[in-house]
Amino acid sequence: MTDLAGKVGASVVRVRSRRGFGSGVIWTENGYILTCSHVVGRASAVEVGFKGGQRLEARVIGHDPYRDMALVKVDQTGLAPIEIGDSDAVEVGQLVFAFANPFGANPSTTSGIVTTAKASLGWGPGSGEDVIVTDAPLNPGYSGGPSSTPRVR
Repeated sequence: MTDLAGKVGASVVRVRSRRGFGSGVIWTENGYILTCSHVVGRASAVEVGFKGGQRLEARVIGHDPYRDMALVKVDQTGLAPIEIGDSDAVEVGQLVFAFANPFGANPSTTSGIVTTAKASLGWGPGSGEDVIVTDAPLNPGYSGGPSSTPRVR
C-alpha cells in the first residue's frame, strides 16, 4: 500500500483559488490537471502546488459545474500523469484509497471500501451517472483528488 501511495502521490497536486483549496490530478505530462469545478469556482487562474513544494500559476481552461469537473493548465513539462484504471472493474466491497495534497507539498491518503459501484445521483443534466461511492473519510482539501484500488497479484 505504501508503494501505491508513493506512485499515486507523485501525480496529486493542490489547487488553490480565492474560494479555497482542494486537490487535483496531473492528467498529462505537459501540464493539464483535472480537479473539481467547485474548487476553482469562476477563477481564471489558480495556484497549483506539487509534491516537494513547487508552486506554479495555472490558467483555468474550462469547468463543468454539473459534473463538478475543471481543467487547469500549468506551463510545465515532464510531469507525472496519473495512471488511469478501469472503473468498470470496480466492485462493491473492494478496498479503495483516496489521495489528496491539501498543503501543496506532501500528499496524504485515506482508505475505505466501495459501498456502491454504479450509482446514479441525478442532480443535474448529465451528472452523477455511474458514480462510485465509498465510505473513505475525506478531510478538507480532498476535493478533486483521485482514488485507487490496489491491484492484488
